[in-house]
Amino acid sequence: GYLYFAMAFSVIVEMLNLRAGARKNTHPPAQSQ
Repeated sequence: GYLYFAMAFSVIVEMLNLRAGARKNTHPPAQSQ
């Protein structure tokens, strides 16, 4: 269902952000996209 997709997407984005942040923090997170 759509809910599972949204949850999975959120988790994936969070993991990616954590991995990227742990590696390097060159630029601040862009809040406005």
